[in-house]
Amino acid sequence: MMEPLAEALRPFVLSRCQKSPCTIFLSATDMHKRAITRHAHAEAAETAWDVAMAALTRASNAENISPSILRADWVVESEAVTWEEFLRRMEATRRNYFRHGVALTRDWSLAFTEMECNANAMFYVASDTNSKGQFNERNAQACCRRRFERDWPQLAPDSPVTLFTTEGAFVMSGGGVLPITGKGLDAGRRDVPEPTPELYMQLAHGAAHYLARQCKKDGRYDYGWFSCFDRPIPTYNTLRHISTTWSLLEAYGAFKEPALRDAIVRATDDCVKTFARRNGEATYFEDVESGECKLGSNGCALIMLTRYTELLHTKRYLPLMRSVAKGILAMQEEDGGFVHVLNSKDFSLAARHRIVYYDGEAVFGLLRLFSINKDETLLAAARRAFDHFIATDHWKNHDHWLSYSVNELTRYDPQPKYFQFGIQNFNGYLDFVRNRDTAYPTLLELMLAADEMLRRLDALPEMANLLAQIDRRDFTEALESRAHQLLNGYFWPEFAMFFKNPAKIVDSFFIKHHAFRVRIDDVQHFLTGFIGYAEWLQEKLAVTTSGVQKTFPYYRINFPESALQSEPGHCWGAAQLAEAASGTWHTAPPPNWYANAIISSMGYLPLVPEPAVFVATTAAHCAHHLRIRAKGTWDSHTILQKNWQQFIGAIVEHPVDGVPKTFPQLVVRDGYKALMELGMAARQRFKGKVIGVTGSVGKTTTCDMLRYVLEAQGSVMATYASHNNKIGVPSVFASVPADANFVVLEMSIPSFDMIGGSCSQYLRPHVAMVTQIAEAHLDQWKTLENVARLKARIFDGIDPGGYAVINGDMPCRDYFVQKARGHGLEIVLYGSQPDARVRLLDVDSEGMRFCVDGSERSVSLAARGRHMAMNACGVMGVLLALGLEVEENLERLASFRAIAGRGRLFQVLFEGKRVSVVDESYNASPASMRAALETMALT
Repeated sequence: MMEPLAEALRPFVLSRCQKSPCTIFLSATDMHKRAITRHAHAEAAETAWDVAMAALTRASNAENISPSILRADWVVESEAVTWEEFLRRMEATRRNYFRHGVALTRDWSLAFTEMECNANAMFYVASDTNSKGQFNERNAQACCRRRFERDWPQLAPDSPVTLFTTEGAFVMSGGGVLPITGKGLDAGRRDVPEPTPELYMQLAHGAAHYLARQCKKDGRYDYGWFSCFDRPIPTYNTLRHISTTWSLLEAYGAFKEPALRDAIVRATDDCVKTFARRNGEATYFEDVESGECKLGSNGCALIMLTRYTELLHTKRYLPLMRSVAKGILAMQEEDGGFVHVLNSKDFSLAARHRIVYYDGEAVFGLLRLFSINKDETLLAAARRAFDHFIATDHWKNHDHWLSYSVNELTRYDPQPKYFQFGIQNFNGYLDFVRNRDTAYPTLLELMLAADEMLRRLDALPEMANLLAQIDRRDFTEALESRAHQLLNGYFWPEFAMFFKNPAKIVDSFFIKHHAFRVRIDDVQHFLTGFIGYAEWLQEKLAVTTSGVQKTFPYYRINFPESALQSEPGHCWGAAQLAEAASGTWHTAPPPNWYANAIISSMGYLPLVPEPAVFVATTAAHCAHHLRIRAKGTWDSHTILQKNWQQFIGAIVEHPVDGVPKTFPQLVVRDGYKALMELGMAARQRFKGKVIGVTGSVGKTTTCDMLRYVLEAQGSVMATYASHNNKIGVPSVFASVPADANFVVLEMSIPSFDMIGGSCSQYLRPHVAMVTQIAEAHLDQWKTLENVARLKARIFDGIDPGGYAVINGDMPCRDYFVQKARGHGLEIVLYGSQPDARVRLLDVDSEGMRFCVDGSERSVSLAARGRHMAMNACGVMGVLLALGLEVEENLERLASFRAIAGRGRLFQVLFEGKRVSVVDESYNASPASMRAALETMALT
């Protein structure tokens, strides 16, 4: 794989590496071993590249590595200093924050990039008293021997060395070239000029699955790793186990993926079984290594268990939560403060004060339980605690848990003194939040909780004097700056590649000044912060783009059972529709009313089952969900005024005049949001199989072919009229009866760009099929690699063990295979390649010959052409993924006829002659035209 990576990266590097002489470092890895790095110094960049690449190729071949990522770094600035001066500068810098590479020889033959130095801990010495960089001779020696097969040279204080900085770029299999930031705190990772909500959710998604992987079968986590040398952290901490599980719950709330839920259940069960200690009516959580019961553990246990109760819809732990709360109340003193640590053997006092975090964790936990059981003793305890915090200026600790807890308290008791405390907790601290050079992830949590409190304060005009203390622009800039800084704590692939075991740490978060340590609680704080910031940023974008304030920018996924009931063969009753759409009937339907389709456009009415409900919305809401600027002030409620007779009812944002008073109207806040959530509710109740189909060409025909073949197996609902975007895909599912057997969804690139994720994540296919990557989208996405990257998001919503059916003949096929494997999917390749499970052998005017699992067959096809034969192979791949017999469905497959505008072959009389016509008139592309010409050649 080195050659295609090099071909993609070389032109980019040579176009930017203009200095003479030039030094280029090339690094490659398969992500299972530390990257191999080779470099060259020459007058011309072309020479330096060729020499370095030749050396890198030899080294990779010697170690039998097939690289999946290739990175280039080239020197842009250099400075000659002495070894003594280098050590002085390095020792004046925070550990692992020295951003220079070093060349030890004048001819650059012995040189290490900054990434090599830090990933090999060459300038890091563990110390509880010294947080500055220090030369580590042992680690430097080991790296030098591995890299150059020689010893580190003996350097006198006045020995000359060269410090240098680099710029860079990298390419991964199937992807495009991405530039690497060269300077500042962002150095060493890809350039992210304008982070988006989708980026933060993508990173949070990866981190959530990293934590889920760390949760072992017994529910205990792999606690952490010293990343430089892939060494496990040999300790364990109950409090961090609990808080990490809470962060997984927050991730499950965002993504609703079974792999996360399973890890949560394992971790929670282990926590309760292993760490909980009963003392009378009170329960405490013991840290088994120290033999102590910490206030913070009880507080975090309530935070975790209340979220567990909400998201998993269970009352299982309510008695335990009450008992845990009694433990916290027993640790509260008369003045409202808390003792922090008890001995677990006899529950005697071990430490009156230990860590400031415990106080906020305890109060936040009590208030979270109060939100569920409304026990006033819990609220009273929280008030006493905050009165104590105010009296002792506890805000000076600027603690994120205090920010969480005061935000929660002001929900139920919005007294000025509590708001004032919350403001003091961050005000005057904004410069630190903005400028702190370490990632410090809890600062983002502090700011997000404070922002939520401030927005509540905005609605209380009688407290305007409190808001006058705050520079909101300064606050927002500090919050955004901190969120951007946290991107530097993420193990990007191009960063992780230099560490000993890249695959183990990619998608995690590290603490740089602790030798890039990865610990579960480190990941926890980044994860919750990223999810919260993605929501915050999406709200901000919603306001600036469409003028619509969105309090909850993401869609519901879990629905109560009352919303999921339906009559056989029907989609929605009146009560279920109102519950799932979060609406109120302005005009209630008559008894026994039901709807079988939900649509937002008149054009689809002839294609859907009757009776149908129309969804009306406004330009602003449409623009928000489509991520475009609102154009005009159109309002589709006017369509209802003219066409109400064609519908059984309507979902509206405001009651519509001009329709009969008896016409059912369900009023919702946001019509498109209601449409989305109806699709998700339908998915939650659906018990059959979901097949998602994407690709540049062939999607519609393949979906139609799948629908036609699967109808022999049961009831099928499929995308109609290419309604395949972020509005169409959920609306198709909103029209699926609960008792259907199969749903076939055509999914375009826009459907992968929904607010908070993609249609695939929300609608969770069991099987994803990729038909082809071709030139159809290059006007917008520029390269096939970019198209592949976006299309591969179809795999995001499939649980491990699901199936990916992939065209083995298409460009970027290896990228799709890699992404599918990364999601833990079973892969079914189809096409003409030898490794295809469904292999196309030959196509002629009558049909095709093919092999399935090595067994040769043939079939005549009513739909002519090689592209139709490839589609048929893909359909057979889906049948295999669904566990259905191919042989039993060949007759059905053979009788399928192409649909109008998409390869249909027919004959007409023209001037007395019979003429064959291949109809590829719908949405034609270069690929579809080639297919039409090939079909004509077979006719």
